[in-house]
Amino acid sequence: MAILPLLRHTPSRKYSEYLAEPGDAPKWGHESSVVQTKYAECAEGIKGFQSLLKASQESSQIVVEMSDVVNMATRTVSNPSEKGLQRYVGLEHIQPNTIRITEWGDIQDGTSFTKCFSEGQVLLSRRRVYLRKAAIADFSGICSGDILVFECDPQRLLPEYLVLILHSDGFIGYSLEKAAGSLSPRIKWQDIKKFSFRLPSITVQRRLSSQLEDVLRLHQELKRALENSIRYTISMQQICTTSLVTLQWAGGSETDHGVH
Repeated sequence: MAILPLLRHTPSRKYSEYLAEPGDAPKWGHESSVVQTKYAECAEGIKGFQSLLKASQESSQIVVEMSDVVNMATRTVSNPSEKGLQRYVGLEHIQPNTIRITEWGDIQDGTSFTKCFSEGQVLLSRRRVYLRKAAIADFSGICSGDILVFECDPQRLLPEYLVLILHSDGFIGYSLEKAAGSLSPRIKWQDIKKFSFRLPSITVQRRLSSQLEDVLRLHQELKRALENSIRYTISMQQICTTSLVTLQWAGGSETDHGVH
C-alpha cells in the first residue's frame, strides 16, 4: 500500500518509522468527535448565512447596475519595485470560491505584469468566469492583464458583498452569455457593467460580511480537524497492519514471527 511501509523485520526501537504512537488510539477517537462537532457547527453557520442573505435580497427595494457602485481600475506601472510594490497576482493565485487572496508571487522573481491594484480592491479573473475566481486583495501589488480590478463605492457597496455577487449563479450565467471565445472564454468590463442586482443597506452588508467570516473560520477549523483525523486514521491502519507481527512500542522488546 502506498501509505503504509512494507512489512519487514524491524527492531521495535524503530517502530516510530510507522508514524504511530501509543496514544494515537484515544486521539483518533477524540478527533473523530471533533470532526462531527465542527461539521455540525459549519452546517449551522452556512444555514444561518443563507437565511440572512435570502432575507436581505427579499427586503431590498434598491436595484443597481454594476457600474452604479463599481469602478474598474486601470492604472499601470512600469517599475513596480520602485513604487514599493512587492507582490504580483496571476490567475493561478486566485482560488475558486474564496473571498480573499492568500497566494501571490514575488515581483523580485520577475514578472511582466503592469496593472496595479490596491488593498481592499476586488480582483476578478476574465477567463472562465464559471470557476468563480473573484477575491479581495488585502495588499497592494500588480496583476495579470487577464484580471479585472474593481473599486467599490465605499458609501454603498462593501468588497465582501461584491465578491458574493461575482460568485453568484446569476452573475455567472450573465457573464457566460457575454463571454467571447470557446476554449477560454473571456469577459470585458463592457460586457458586465450593466449586470443588475439588489443592493441591501451597508448595515445589512456588514452583518452578512461578519457572518460570512464566521462561516469561513468554522470551515478552516473543520478542515484542520479532518486533517488530524486522517492522520490518526492512517496511524490506526499502520498499527493494525503491523499487528501481523508482534511488536512492542518504541523501546520495548520484540518477538519475530517470521514476517519479512
